[in-house]
Amino acid sequence: MPAFIAELQRRNVFRVAASYVVIAWLVIQGAETLEGTFSLPDWFDTGIAALLMLGFPVALVFSWAYEITPDGVKKTADVADDLPTNHQTAKRLDLITLGALVVAIALVFVQPYLVPPTSDVAKSAASAKTTSSIAVLPFVDLSPEGDQGYFSDGISEEILNVLAKIPELHVTSRSSAFSYKGKDIVIPEVARELGVAHVLEGSVRKAGPTVRITAQLIEAETDKHLWSETYDRQLDNIFAIQDEISAAIVAALKTSMGLSSETPTETVQETSGEAYSSYLLGKHLLAKRSKSDVERAIVEFDKAIALDPGYAPAYASLAEAWYLMQSSDSTPGDMTLEASLARAEPALARALALDNGLPEAQGVSCLIKQRKGLLEEAVGDCERALAINPSLTNVRTWYSQVLEELGRYEDYFTQQRIIYERDPAAYLAVNNYAVLLRNLGRWDELEEVVARLKSLGYGGHAVSFEAGALQAQGKWRESAFTIFDGRTRYPDTLGLGEATSFMLAAFQLPEDAVAIWPRPDNPGPILRLTASPEEALRLTTARLAADPDNLEMIYSATFAHFFAKDYEGARAFAQKALERIPAQGRNTSPLFQIITAVDWLEGKPLNEADIRQWIDKSLELIEVGYIAAGNHRDLAVAYTILGEEDKAFTHFKAFYTSEFQILPRDSVLLDFTGWNQKPRYMALVNAALAEGSAIRDALLKSACEEARFPYWQPSKASCALIGTPLE
Repeated sequence: MPAFIAELQRRNVFRVAASYVVIAWLVIQGAETLEGTFSLPDWFDTGIAALLMLGFPVALVFSWAYEITPDGVKKTADVADDLPTNHQTAKRLDLITLGALVVAIALVFVQPYLVPPTSDVAKSAASAKTTSSIAVLPFVDLSPEGDQGYFSDGISEEILNVLAKIPELHVTSRSSAFSYKGKDIVIPEVARELGVAHVLEGSVRKAGPTVRITAQLIEAETDKHLWSETYDRQLDNIFAIQDEISAAIVAALKTSMGLSSETPTETVQETSGEAYSSYLLGKHLLAKRSKSDVERAIVEFDKAIALDPGYAPAYASLAEAWYLMQSSDSTPGDMTLEASLARAEPALARALALDNGLPEAQGVSCLIKQRKGLLEEAVGDCERALAINPSLTNVRTWYSQVLEELGRYEDYFTQQRIIYERDPAAYLAVNNYAVLLRNLGRWDELEEVVARLKSLGYGGHAVSFEAGALQAQGKWRESAFTIFDGRTRYPDTLGLGEATSFMLAAFQLPEDAVAIWPRPDNPGPILRLTASPEEALRLTTARLAADPDNLEMIYSATFAHFFAKDYEGARAFAQKALERIPAQGRNTSPLFQIITAVDWLEGKPLNEADIRQWIDKSLELIEVGYIAAGNHRDLAVAYTILGEEDKAFTHFKAFYTSEFQILPRDSVLLDFTGWNQKPRYMALVNAALAEGSAIRDALLKSACEEARFPYWQPSKASCALIGTPLE
């Protein structure tokens, strides 16, 4: 035995083994880093490790049978007596092992800096997958006529709401889960996209008073069915079926993941089958959010209430529907706020009287109180609703808006992140979070969210965020070309079409801006930027006459009158619009800024306290990281009105050095202050205009000489600006 060990030493087998182990460890560490950095499959590093393990005995056999010499690889028997060669080989292996050890020790210390840090969102998604988590996909409608989709959706949503009340269970929101409706799906892929470990799917077959519901719980990682069941019942027993399904899911999760919670009792208020069917149809219509659909939803909720006057969920949804009937920039109706609330509030009061713990009713109460400016009370209502059902993404959205209005920005940021995490497949949730990250300048985190937008099929929307990131780096030319090229790649993305047109208007190319405007049915927005103030006022007045209660048109009329120097008209429309804005936000609205500017121009007394509130709001936004240039513009105007010239100039400078395109509204709001007579101000303006002119000329060169943008054929006058005549 000692002789055998001596022979192993002579043939450097031990040295080869040591070198192999150290180098293999380094290779495995590299594989793990590559897997995380390039999003390689989970099996990548495991496969590398397996190959290295298989190679280990091969390396030992090779070291026994062969020797590496200065003359190449030779059989050990041929160099058995060549002691210098054996010594050189041993020394070479020692150096290799020592070098590998040095690298390994260094890697232990530097590896944390080599792997990109995982964002909060990614960490949360990973955490969700390792805990009890589930997505409830919309059940398939298998009814004979195929007209019960609203009913099957409603069943799915009710089960989701029951499961969402279990504290230990992470439940993906309705909008993300329902985004897969009607699609051919692969369960493991859906689970990975939603960040869940389990998926519930099923079908509903409703025929007359009977219903058949089939449900199955799937473990995403293995695609294994943990539980499945079929229920044949009378429609009046639908609530019992929902409770049975929820209880069965919890029982299955207890077995597979150690879930300790029980199914909540009294989770769904029962009613008659007919009333429930009307309620679900109303919810289905309400989710569409068009005026006609909301009106039809009101009819269905009224029908459900007539069949069961004690059914609280129908009253809560009716209250929300009447709220949506007001005319505002976020609601589709045409009623005044007062008329809308006169219908919504009695329905809400009845819902709360019947069931004060109904989360949907608490959520609508939050929404209405926010609209009335009762923000602290609204916070309490939203928090009560979310404590009962954390998956109500619409309520969480309202909650975040209230927090923002209250200036609780960190809490607002947190809620926006939670919405994104719970609703990773919903466009609005992802886009809103991207907007927030862009405004905060968190470009590294934004990259991940932009990738999510692209994966959802919104590549055109992602372009604007990519352009914003370039602009933040001072790469304004690249940012502009990203927008213009983006419209070529995504011609159906309305936002890119409007952005290119607005940019041409800012670059003083009005004819071209109008020609490429993507909404020929509504040319007002671009004409108001390119036409003379008098013509813009005429166009706005005509549109307002056709739709006098449209809040967007009242906004437009305010600025149109201001641009045309009809200050009393601007004041009148601004005051009319302010009446429809919550009291908490009035002093920070652009409409208030217009009224203040008009008062200042006309020499009327000013309320300095209100102006200071305007200033404090803008400063607070800047302090928490908001980078929107408009905050600096607002501060410049406010300080000018107060006569604090140096502070005003500081914010003028920040504004003009963060924007390469100055839209007409910006220039009017700034020039009316008289700064256009001051040299240091005009130096800023001229520098911004020079930057804009250089970008304009680069775009024109690409359009006139290369025909780079298929949607834009510049006018002769435009091409003449760069000396390129057109035929």
